[in-house]
Amino acid sequence: MSIEMIDFCYELKGRGFSLGIISNFSSVHKYALNPDLFSPIIYTGNTGLSKPDLAIFARFCQQANCQPNECLFIDDSYVNVSAAKDFGMETFLFTSIPDFIEKTQLLGLI
Repeated sequence: MSIEMIDFCYELKGRGFSLGIISNFSSVHKYALNPDLFSPIIYTGNTGLSKPDLAIFARFCQQANCQPNECLFIDDSYVNVSAAKDFGMETFLFTSIPDFIEKTQLLGLI
């Protein structure tokens, strides 16, 4: 995750949004993610599940204590985004940081 993206995540967090991560990496990579910024952080390599399995989205919502329609799922994989949408989440196919910032503006998040 780039510094620009992390800075933007801090901006969203400062506006009162909760941020979580579903990572298809194992927790070996946890040094890269700040638990003060992101919670929950689900490492699919530790769960036996992976994106785009709908069960991983259910686990995320359970741990985040939220409903699917309260989530904006961002991923650079169309397959994962499609699965999250099928699960009931708002979705965004990540292509670049400027596009992501524009999407959050269109949704009224910033």
